[in-house]
Amino acid sequence: MINKDRAIFDVDEEVAAAGGPSEYKKRMWAVLMKREADFITSSFRYDSTVVRVKGWNESAASLTVQPAQYSDQLVTNHERALEQELPNDPTRKIRDLAYASGELRHFGNSPMSNTIGIAGMIHTKDRIWVIGLRSRKNAFDPGKWGCSASGALEWAEPPNWNGRDLKNWMRRALARECGEELGFRPSLEEIHYLAFAREFGRAGKPQFFFVVHTPMRWRDVERSWKVYASDERELSDIKDLDEDQARTLVGKDSAKVRAIVDEVKLSEELRMNLALAIQNANQHA
Repeated sequence: MINKDRAIFDVDEEVAAAGGPSEYKKRMWAVLMKREADFITSSFRYDSTVVRVKGWNESAASLTVQPAQYSDQLVTNHERALEQELPNDPTRKIRDLAYASGELRHFGNSPMSNTIGIAGMIHTKDRIWVIGLRSRKNAFDPGKWGCSASGALEWAEPPNWNGRDLKNWMRRALARECGEELGFRPSLEEIHYLAFAREFGRAGKPQFFFVVHTPMRWRDVERSWKVYASDERELSDIKDLDEDQARTLVGKDSAKVRAIVDEVKLSEELRMNLALAIQNANQHA
């Protein structure tokens, strides 16, 4: 079940309540513009309204969400911000705000933006897994091999505003991301939910993982990406993996991994999503 709190997230208020400085966002943005100017100007193009997890009741399987600004991620959950010192306490880093007594804070008392990420792995009719090389201009994991498609869940993602069906809300969002990044939109029936997780590398940022079992073949996917993907090119390249290569990428043999992707790093998101997708494909083979 999903509940909506329509009050927009106030990162300054929440950070102050967690022991951080006042006017946090303004001050951290100034720090990032000074220390990470090239990154900010290349990756941050516009500020949209995305979906934040405000609370999660596991026993009731109930999720509470609220709107937040995309830019809130860049001053909280983003790796470039997490390693910066708190403006009012240089002995602590931004990452420390996400923890209490050594453990990740529950969503209900976390000052991080914790905006929902959606990611999916494409599995083709000829049993090929598709991974994407993320453009250097991407805000998250630039220059790394990542999932077939991924992005943020938009607050006004049509036509889900009045509904409570979070799963289809996210499916439509992933279909949109596939259209932008790969040049084709899978049907909702082709998109299968896998898991809800929190990424430690991004201080507990919530991620929903999916697998897309498409009737397309690898060559069709490759052709679609070359011809129809967005001109902004969020993926600078895509790569086909057979079943053995896919299992290798989620394994621990670094030499075998390098033989497939050379020295290019893999995103944490990719490894998590691909491992879950392989398991799902095996169960439904």
